[in-house]
Amino acid sequence: MRLAIRLVSLALILLLLGLWGAAWFARTPGEGLGDAFLRRFAALFGAEMPVPSTGGVQLPQGMSLGGPFSLVDQAGRRRWSAASAACPARSSAA
Repeated sequence: MRLAIRLVSLALILLLLGLWGAAWFARTPGEGLGDAFLRRFAALFGAEMPVPSTGGVQLPQGMSLGGPFSLVDQAGRRRWSAASAACPARSSAA
């Protein structure tokens, strides 16, 4: 029984090392090693992960980052808003 467990664990370690090596050699430019490994691991089970774009994050049309927002503390009080000129918490501490 111990021999079977050792053989299965050795096979699993060799499989993971093989995936790591394949991810190391076949990663795309700009892709991290961890992302390449996860993409290879997901491909074992039939799920294809998209290759990351080198241009950064692309938002859907009509969606933008930024705009008015406000920060709220644990009690639900507004601490700072983008519409104000300065953060009141910092200006009162000075």
